[in-house]
Amino acid sequence: MLYAFSSPEVKVPFSLHDIFSKGITIRSTYGASPMDLMQALDLLQCRRVVVDDLITHKLTLDDVGLGFGLAANGSKSLKVVIEPNK
Repeated sequence: MLYAFSSPEVKVPFSLHDIFSKGITIRSTYGASPMDLMQALDLLQCRRVVVDDLITHKLTLDDVGLGFGLAANGSKSLKVVIEPNK
C-alpha cells in the first residue's frame, strides 16, 4: 500500500516480475489534489478549522505498531499521529 505521496522526482524501484508472478496489487490511499492540500493548509494556518481535538493519539516511532493497531480498529481512535523525531 502506498500512503500519501512524495515529490514528483522520487522514484520507487520494484520488480515487474514480482508484481505479475506473485499477483501483487498496488493501491494508493491518497486522494486529495494539490489544490485541496493548499486550501486545507490555508484553513489550518488561518485557524478557521481547529483540528486539535481530532488527534486522539500522538505516538513515537517506537510505538508505530500500536498506532497501526489503533487506526485499524478505529473504536478508540480518530486520528493517530506518529512523531518520528520524538
